[in-house]
Amino acid sequence: MASEYPVFDGKNMSELLKDIYDKSTKKSKDIDELLRSIDDKIKGANDALMFAPVMQSLLETSIRNDDQLVKIAQIVQRIMASEMRSTASGDPSQLLSEEEKDQLLTLMHTETSVVEETIEDIKQKLP
Repeated sequence: MASEYPVFDGKNMSELLKDIYDKSTKKSKDIDELLRSIDDKIKGANDALMFAPVMQSLLETSIRNDDQLVKIAQIVQRIMASEMRSTASGDPSQLLSEEEKDQLLTLMHTETSVVEETIEDIKQKLP
């Protein structure tokens, strides 16, 4: 079944898609909560200027992280679609080569590392 397609160690396609949804939902709630808590602390223009760069960085990073997760899912979907076409048509020329699969999986792992590094950077920037 396509949803059980292995993405990397301990993670299949359905789990990856669930993670994307869960993280996006949680992030939205966290950002709303953060904005409410910061709103209480802003008493004037100077306070707003102090918090604005942190808030902007947080929102931009959040968007980049979502994009990275979606890219990972797209890579896996391409691999799955290619394998299905090859199986259905019986024409192995339509299937990605092992080298292409390895390149896509390497790209996916690289993107995952970028997401993890970005999260660490945000944690360090938060007051």
